[in-house]
Amino acid sequence: VGTAWRGRVTECIAPSYFQCEVPSAPVRPLTMACGWALPAWFDSYGWGSEPRQDYEGVVKAAEKIRELIRDVERSEGIPQERIALAGFSQGGALALYTALTHDAPLGAAVILSGWLPLHRNVPERVVDDRCLATPILHCHGNADETILVQLAVGTTRKMKGQCTAFDFQQLNGVTHNWTRNDLRQAELRQFLELHIPP
Repeated sequence: VGTAWRGRVTECIAPSYFQCEVPSAPVRPLTMACGWALPAWFDSYGWGSEPRQDYEGVVKAAEKIRELIRDVERSEGIPQERIALAGFSQGGALALYTALTHDAPLGAAVILSGWLPLHRNVPERVVDDRCLATPILHCHGNADETILVQLAVGTTRKMKGQCTAFDFQQLNGVTHNWTRNDLRQAELRQFLELHIPP
């Protein structure tokens, strides 16, 4: 989710017994920002119900997250089924895509203001059907002016047909600038504690 979210993850979302890794997206030119270099996991061309997508960028970014998962498993001895992914905006999209297309099921995923990128390609990239049963909590504000809630609703329709443990929550009045009050800290913690207990 990036360093800007480090405090919110460790203080507001993660249960006390969690160990958190908070990777930051690399700085890269963004097409939708007229080529300005900004932190981004992959290129963005604009938002909409069917936005043009950076296929190569999403796949490469997901592989970086997979490498981090494997490093944590090797160095810390934490099995992958006790690892959760969480992300905001592009980070949420990347977390969702990675969880579904990983080579082994993860413990859970929390998606904030995200969507499912490359949704047409996801079925062919699923290598372990157990990943479709990964517990996923997807929260999106209906006042989000950057990534419209319609994109999240579209993701929900696609996910409901593929995944068995997907929960979408539309939050009234929440914009793309999440505050600590918007995070529903207790609910997010309870979700993680339920699926990855101490």
